[in-house]
Amino acid sequence: VTNLTVTVSPAEFEYDGSVQQPTTVTVKDGETVLTVTDDYTVSMEQSQNVGTYTVKCKLGYEVVADLTVEIKEA
Repeated sequence: VTNLTVTVSPAEFEYDGSVQQPTTVTVKDGETVLTVTDDYTVSMEQSQNVGTYTVKCKLGYEVVADLTVEIKEA
């Protein structure tokens, strides 16, 4: 892994009382898109209330990205 980029989408939600998580996490090594579970794993704490939550992306046992997702008041 030489040129890693990680993006999450969407990164903002409007509070509606339900658990909300990004639908897409994209991990690239340069121009090569890596495959979830084969190349990396993603974890996130349960995100239901207004606030900021962390999405962790790991390659093996190494955390390579901590991204934030925010739930805003309606």
